[in-house]
Amino acid sequence: MLRSLDGFGFPADKVLLGQQRTSVLKKAGGDPRLIRHLLTDAGLWINLQASLKAHVETAYKFTFEYRGRDSGEEALNELPSIIREFNDLIWARLEGLNTKSQELIQTVCPTN
Repeated sequence: MLRSLDGFGFPADKVLLGQQRTSVLKKAGGDPRLIRHLLTDAGLWINLQASLKAHVETAYKFTFEYRGRDSGEEALNELPSIIREFNDLIWARLEGLNTKSQELIQTVCPTN
């Protein structure tokens, strides 16, 4: 079972968002490049979700193709649930990052 995302390089996301929050607060929206930077970062999370989806689909195809060849492999029988759990954990993390990015954008460019 997957219990932590730390092994997948995700702790850096907290550092990045922390740096962005600090930048937003220091500049108080006064830097015109700031919104462009925040929008680029927000797009990154969306691109990573698309990449995750493609990788998960490939993993499922691999699993079902090889599971049919050697149905005696217990690990292959468990792999679809492991892939699903991995996908759900990472997808939720990316959704959270996207939400936080949107909140930072709203801080810089509030809609009245």
